[in-house]
Amino acid sequence: MKPRSLIQIVPPSPIMCLTMERQWNLLGIGSQHGMVLYDKGHNRVVHKLFTPSHIVATTPETVPDSDPKLGELLLHKL
Repeated sequence: MKPRSLIQIVPPSPIMCLTMERQWNLLGIGSQHGMVLYDKGHNRVVHKLFTPSHIVATTPETVPDSDPKLGELLLHKL
């Protein structure tokens, strides 16, 4: 088996989802920063949507609570 193509995701992140549509020869790849739709038949990226790496680098690890009662409200609704 020989690889015919290579896809590199920037910013580097683990692949969270991988799916293939054999009839259309498409490959969907999802990560925590975005997704890629790759056309294997024409060997090209059809669509990509990623968070730019400079935004990922400056984003805090935790999101501050805008309202302390928000969690209680969501739990109550569920």
